[in-house]
Amino acid sequence: MAEPSGASPSTSSFIGPAGLPPAVRTCRWVAARSSEICVACDWQEPNLWPECSHAEFQILCAFKSARWDVTARGAQGPLPTWTGGEHQILILPPGTAHSIAWRRRAGLAVIHASPIWAQSAVAALPSVPALDPFSAYALCDPLIGGLLSDLAVRCQSAEPRNRVELLAHGTLLAARILQAKANDLRRPSGGSVILGPETKARVCGFIASNLAEKITIPALAREARLSVSHFTVVFKATTGLTPEQYILRSRLWWARTEIETGTRTICEIAYATGFADHSHLTVQFKRLFGAPPKAFYPAVRQL
Repeated sequence: MAEPSGASPSTSSFIGPAGLPPAVRTCRWVAARSSEICVACDWQEPNLWPECSHAEFQILCAFKSARWDVTARGAQGPLPTWTGGEHQILILPPGTAHSIAWRRRAGLAVIHASPIWAQSAVAALPSVPALDPFSAYALCDPLIGGLLSDLAVRCQSAEPRNRVELLAHGTLLAARILQAKANDLRRPSGGSVILGPETKARVCGFIASNLAEKITIPALAREARLSVSHFTVVFKATTGLTPEQYILRSRLWWARTEIETGTRTICEIAYATGFADHSHLTVQFKRLFGAPPKAFYPAVRQL
């Protein structure tokens, strides 16, 4: 998706009568659009997207090998430059001026959604840019993880796919991502409190780094510098999951990622990701994903 490096700041729309913007028209992107949604996915080569803004919500999903820097200006002025990697989602509200420098070739999907459609799909829309890992959404909404996996496959395919199907996937994914972000930003009612961003990052980072080991609630409470009873309440208010549910889903997503590489057996993956055995992983896996682990092996195994 190559935008000319010398372009001046501009406002463009994926949805208006002019059709797709030059960034999509000039490449072999698989693109599908309706009057409210546009979805495109392909490989992004190292390049600079000069500063521009869009009249719609922009949801950018970066897949395999991505490395990119985002500079944005919100309503209150310039924001810190973010360094993005693979398996991250960038949400840009309408009118957000931004530029992106792509450092490495990356699988990429971009969804643009009109504000009118977004307001009909989500009650409280995010109003500031946000960059989060896939896991921040997929752990609380397994459907998001499945839709992202589907788009990742499309990005890596050399053949155009069914555009009707692509549009349906992109529309549902946009709705779920915007709703999940709105839930994350909304403060719970009744005077409840939630973990601050730094504390949440510290606790979730501890979980992600120790999934192969036994993780106790007291250990997490220490990371949050809270009592065990208080931690369990605010963790669920923050994530929508109990600590035990969050840990289990984190392990299952890790196992799924390993299974999709096709390089190890299910038994090996079960032990590596903190499950008691093959059967324990299979039972929990089917509950979350609706299918056994073997259904997620790639068509060509690499064992």
